[in-house]
Amino acid sequence: MHAQEPSPQRLNFGPFEIDLHAQRLLREQQPVALRPRYFDVLVFLAKSGGKLVTKDELLDAVWGHRHVSDSVLKVAINALRVALDEDAKAPRHLETVSRRGYRLMGVNDARPTAGGQAAKVAAPAPASNPSPSLGNLPAPQAGLIGRDAELTQLQDMFASQRLITLHGPAGVGKTRLALSAAQHAAPADGVWLIRLDALADAEPLLATVARTLNLGASTQTSADTLARALAPLSMRLLLDNAEHLVQAVAELATALLNHAPRLQLLVTSQLPLRVSGETVVAVAPLAVPSDASEGLDNSDAAAVQLLRQRAQQHDAALPWTPAAAASAGAIARMLDGLPLALELAAARVPLLGWAGVHARLDERFALLTRGERGAPERHRTLRAALAWSCALLQPTELRLLQRLSVIAGSFSLEAAAAVLCTPVDTELLDALDGLREHALLSSSESGNAPRWRLYDSVRSYAAEGLQASGEETEAMSAMSGLVDHLIALFEQADLDLFEIFLRPWLAQLKLEDDSLRAALQAALQQPALQLQGVALFSASANYRARAGHKRELQQDHALVSALPRDHWPARLQARFDLAQSHLGVMAQVISPALALDSARRAQQAFRELGEVPALYVALDRETGCLMRQQAPLEQRVDAIARMRALEPETWGPRQRRFRAWHDLMLLRDMGNDSLYEDRITSYLASSRAQGDDYGAWNSAQLLAQLKSSQGDLAAATQLLDLAVTEMRSTGQLLQNKPVLAQWAFLRIAQDAEPATVQLLREAVAALQAEAMLWWMADALAWLPAHQGRWHDALRVQTWADGLVAQRGDKRGPMFKALRERLQEKFQAHAAGLLGAALQEASGLDETAAMALCFGPTELSVSQ
Repeated sequence: MHAQEPSPQRLNFGPFEIDLHAQRLLREQQPVALRPRYFDVLVFLAKSGGKLVTKDELLDAVWGHRHVSDSVLKVAINALRVALDEDAKAPRHLETVSRRGYRLMGVNDARPTAGGQAAKVAAPAPASNPSPSLGNLPAPQAGLIGRDAELTQLQDMFASQRLITLHGPAGVGKTRLALSAAQHAAPADGVWLIRLDALADAEPLLATVARTLNLGASTQTSADTLARALAPLSMRLLLDNAEHLVQAVAELATALLNHAPRLQLLVTSQLPLRVSGETVVAVAPLAVPSDASEGLDNSDAAAVQLLRQRAQQHDAALPWTPAAAASAGAIARMLDGLPLALELAAARVPLLGWAGVHARLDERFALLTRGERGAPERHRTLRAALAWSCALLQPTELRLLQRLSVIAGSFSLEAAAAVLCTPVDTELLDALDGLREHALLSSSESGNAPRWRLYDSVRSYAAEGLQASGEETEAMSAMSGLVDHLIALFEQADLDLFEIFLRPWLAQLKLEDDSLRAALQAALQQPALQLQGVALFSASANYRARAGHKRELQQDHALVSALPRDHWPARLQARFDLAQSHLGVMAQVISPALALDSARRAQQAFRELGEVPALYVALDRETGCLMRQQAPLEQRVDAIARMRALEPETWGPRQRRFRAWHDLMLLRDMGNDSLYEDRITSYLASSRAQGDDYGAWNSAQLLAQLKSSQGDLAAATQLLDLAVTEMRSTGQLLQNKPVLAQWAFLRIAQDAEPATVQLLREAVAALQAEAMLWWMADALAWLPAHQGRWHDALRVQTWADGLVAQRGDKRGPMFKALRERLQEKFQAHAAGLLGAALQEASGLDETAAMALCFGPTELSVSQ
């Protein structure tokens, strides 16, 4: 018969010891305060030998079958986590199994020895072949969305790099990515997660690392001492959320790299450590749908996939429709694909719906507040996440961030200096680099010079800070500096256009679109900035007209035209007159008569101001207005001669190309078709040879007009087929709407095949978007004519004639020839219907005319 083995008097797990005799919990021989009931819960879990204990078993054992609610047990478990310094998401000892119960892991007992003293059970030393399951990583979560490339990159890097820092903005998903990657090819002594966000300062850093790794207090005296204690081990440490302790973590990392040769570090931080041996991996937001996909099904974009998954986790019955996908795509774009923001938005979808969340994102900080209950405080609201990030900034960095908030879209180094009202100096460079290191701005696509942009949520938060600073002059000064910068930029761009071709010129200025739009709106709405707003409108008009922003240009022109001008300086009035001439010639959104008067006033003013380049441009616009009005040819000859007289002798063909174009148009309108065709064919070839896409496309357009007026519609169509194919392939089609319109007009004048009708729809939608449908309204009458609906065709044509007359415009040669050709068909097939059509057309508006042409339908444009 064997003697009964004595019951254990102490139970050990990690650095903790449960003294059953004294009814107390010790940590490294120091008592840990714990209420009796909570101690009883801990003991019951410890005696269960690592088995799962249900909540009912705990309630029965500790509260003796009394009628108590589950919340009592939850309070006890939370108190135990605090006492054990546990993270519910990454438990080392006390594990919660959702909806099942709790488990206390790693418990050993200390039994009395022959001498009556308890033998202390020390933490096991690393074995020669330790189990690969060592470590404290939480159970793997469901697969990451949109991070396959990053996971593969990290897994490859683990084979050669000892210090990898995942660097990115708050809420971008650095921790989840790190947890997903960290277990790959786990070292022999495991992978250990050390969460740093709960540490208010660096003082407890070494103790936190040592306790997590079950090391004694003697290892905590210095980073070098801790590193040497880890020297024999082969392990991977995941230091999570290091940005607020970056100096201390950098020193620890250096010591670990120097003294623990088999140890590998994976760090997540909003700041890189900047130590020798560090490899920084930038973690970008998830991919979002492009702006061009607005209104389409964006389900394949990673940010949309995350939104959908999280929203349906909140409500499994949530429907996914094309409209939902379109709204989700818009939400993803507005939130920059930032996973935390997307998850917070998804939590609101069951209540508000996809469109409702999208509509309320202008108030994102009030809306995005429903983070997971177990999440760190800074991840429960979008505002808290950004406040955490901004609290780490130096004063100069914070001031720059707040002033940059007046810029929408991307910005250059010069724009950053402008909003600070300082030159580009070392202080600015340091502050900008600080914002980049804190991952508060991202690099943006640009031409030759670097550009950056603030994430939209960061910009919104910084703008609040700028307004809340109480310094109204700060915001006003920043905006004023930005507006002056943009005025100078666009005025210089007009001069640059003499030297460079149109396509690269447009591409470079397109980078300023968002900033220009927002700055112009802000300046025109603030009385103190209105004159600057007028100057910015005027400086940018040439670009906006050429870039196809005609509707916005027309709307802003109405605002500026309504302002009193009696206090405008002479140069500002001259620049505004020049802008109006751009609107009449390049955009064709005001009457040619108003544009001509404006061009002539601008000439007089610039002559007095001595601004010869602006005078030359005003003459160019006068010539364009005269051509548009089909004025007597001698007036155009005189204007062209005045342009030629201003050209410096040093100018070559490139600088003279605008005047040369007028020479070409003069040949056409003088009826010299043979010489005109030779010249335009030569111009087309030389433009292609020089890489001047726009010059080639305009030449093809003119040559097609000539062929059309000669009755050769097939040749004209072939020329525009090639031009439109090239425009579409380079993404330039919507910047060349007149070519698209002429192509569609030529095609519909020949047949009404389904492909032709679809092309007509596309062209109509493109011109409607810019309030320019009048330009090709004649084309709409051809479709009902082809279908034998002569009465409808006559009504639409009469409506189109009225539009042209109302604007004081005259048709160009091609449109005029096609109009005459349709008139011949009317005479042949519907002569008796003309009177009734004239009467009925008087009440037609654009919607009714479109319905007569196509029937009620939705139009679309494909780039």
